[in-house]
Amino acid sequence: MPTARARSQAAVRLHTLYSLCSLLLLASTSTLASSTSSRSTNLFKRLRGSPIAPGVSPAGDDYWCRVEGECLPCPPGARNLDVCKIYGNRRPLICVPRHATNTGHSGPASPVSGAFDNADSDADLDADSAADSAADSDSDSEGANEKEKNKTAPEPNQKPKPPVTKPLVEPAGSQAEADDLARQDTETFRNAAAGGGSQGDDEKEGASKAGLSKADQELQDELQAERQRRRRQQRARARGLAESSRRRQGPISTWEACPKVLHREHHDYFEFILCNAGFAAVAIAVLVFRQRTLALQQFARLAARIMQTQAV
Repeated sequence: MPTARARSQAAVRLHTLYSLCSLLLLASTSTLASSTSSRSTNLFKRLRGSPIAPGVSPAGDDYWCRVEGECLPCPPGARNLDVCKIYGNRRPLICVPRHATNTGHSGPASPVSGAFDNADSDADLDADSAADSAADSDSDSEGANEKEKNKTAPEPNQKPKPPVTKPLVEPAGSQAEADDLARQDTETFRNAAAGGGSQGDDEKEGASKAGLSKADQELQDELQAERQRRRRQQRARARGLAESSRRRQGPISTWEACPKVLHREHHDYFEFILCNAGFAAVAIAVLVFRQRTLALQQFARLAARIMQTQAV
């Protein structure tokens, strides 16, 4: 009897302790769920109040991006790209710069629903402005070249000065480009000074009528050719700047790495289910066949024993 009472008391204590633990677990779970739901509600409210268009996410500090397709496996020729080295899958994106969606107010720009559609028109306007600025720079450089031509042209009664090796226009860009232009100018002046005695008497008479010597006339021709070459380079550079500006301002098509391909995941999932169902069906068939075989063997043994007893 004392042993039975002790056992019953221990069982009651264990049941009480289990009930207390269950109550504590339920209370903590309800508190965590309420805090999580409140946080998710606040986050949802913030997202609803934010100016970000649906389906658009920020990419760094400079771009807004929107998904333009499903996650697909990378083709064999693109496996060596950085975006395909992570998961082996990629997803198409279209991105626009944040400043392209700015509506004139100060602060960070926010994408609107038509920002991706209006990016092309903004890019055209920026390209036109870049072309206008390039044309202005061409006219400024042309005016500077004309002033320099007036400075370098000697007067009729003045002896021609020896050619200088200073560049015609101060080159803009890197130090290597500046050195290259200075070297080209030096070679141009040297060739002009060396080819003074290779022209005919007609050219000498034309140069004397213009008040310039033969070397000075050749020098002016070389200067004019050099100016035209630099103008062509400036126009080509302006076109390149306009093209790069158009690429920066307009929508940019790119890729992002994605971990899963949905249709492949669905296919693999159903394939896994079908394989398991097939294995289960085969196992059940083998089990039924085994049970029937054992039952037949047992029945045969029982029949043999009955026959033996009847014979005795």
